[in-house]
Amino acid sequence: MNDVIEGLGAIPGDERARQMASDIGITSVGRTRKLISIPNVIPITNEETVDSANLSNAGLTHSGPSSGRTISCKPSYQLWPVDRSTIDCSIIQITLAMAYQNASPVVNAFGKTRLQESLERARDRQGPSLGQWLALPGHALAKTIAPLGEDWVLIDCEHGHIDDYNMYLQISAISSSGVSPVVRIPAGEPWMVKRALDAGAHAIMVPMCETKEQAMQIVESAKYPSKSYPNGFRGTGAMFAPAAFNLTGREYLLNANSNVMIFVQIESRKGVENVEEIAKVDGIDMLFIGPNDLASSLGYVAFDHATTPEVQQATQRILDATLAAGKYAGHFALDAATAAQRYEQGFHFVNCGADIVALTSQMSAEIRKVKDLTTKDLAYNAANGSGSENGVKSLDGRGNGSVDAVKLY
Repeated sequence: MNDVIEGLGAIPGDERARQMASDIGITSVGRTRKLISIPNVIPITNEETVDSANLSNAGLTHSGPSSGRTISCKPSYQLWPVDRSTIDCSIIQITLAMAYQNASPVVNAFGKTRLQESLERARDRQGPSLGQWLALPGHALAKTIAPLGEDWVLIDCEHGHIDDYNMYLQISAISSSGVSPVVRIPAGEPWMVKRALDAGAHAIMVPMCETKEQAMQIVESAKYPSKSYPNGFRGTGAMFAPAAFNLTGREYLLNANSNVMIFVQIESRKGVENVEEIAKVDGIDMLFIGPNDLASSLGYVAFDHATTPEVQQATQRILDATLAAGKYAGHFALDAATAAQRYEQGFHFVNCGADIVALTSQMSAEIRKVKDLTTKDLAYNAANGSGSENGVKSLDGRGNGSVDAVKLY
């Protein structure tokens, strides 16, 4: 008799996953994502322990010879991407691995998004929850950026040039690539929260949160009414969101309050003064620092935030309050060195670039290189009173080696 795991996410949805299952002796039934049969169970030691109660909490049932046994496995975030050499080591590993091979592997068998898993990894200091920042619209751009190896891609609807239509297209492109879409909305207005979540955002980021009351309203507008959130008032009309989680409408409705994350930005003097209270608000998952606005609010030039002691002191206070409340901490970064430094400081969630910055920095760098290379030749020719070896007499066309022409650069 084989062991059987039954529940959402246990069956692969593509031929590649079915072949992988067959290779290790797993038989699957149909495309219902409901049943797998496992001939052998080999526990892993010294890892996270999972028993039948945990399986039940994850919406899975376990029957067969090993039913009721305690099984050890790696934390789910350590199983992505799937390692075929260890895939048969435990029931949970197999279940998670199968879920990750689904057509949209953005939610695993435990119902956690890629974003949630990456944050758990970061909390265990196994590497940051890493992402990229989009300020430009376009489905093709998002589809190009999403598979580069990040855990999430943020769609910036505050400072970015992205409207609702493009936000929806980018959410679809990102989530279908197995990456979590995060949307920064322009403000904490309930209708803005609703638009982003109904489009399928795995998390919203709300700028300029300054008080506990503001944070509470953001949570209430993002949560469906429930026992845990009796004051939640999100409307139940999310027709497009389930696809971004690879769920049915009913599954999404039942899981959205736990799947969707809420991030607030602390980026003003008032926000810093109230940060301890904000961090304790139930339902707030992360406090994220916007360093430029924070520096401006404290009276400094925005781009000098990294070298301004008062800004860095405020940054540390925000981080300390966030960690003390058991929440995740995030910080904006535009390069790998800064992202790594913030992670080492204790932040969990960092980006390492942005589309507009990558475009402008790379293009401007190449332009400068060309100008430097060609200016050297022109300066030499001008100094020696000769034209270019390429047949161009001079910039002014008169062949007089005019030094003034070089000044165009």
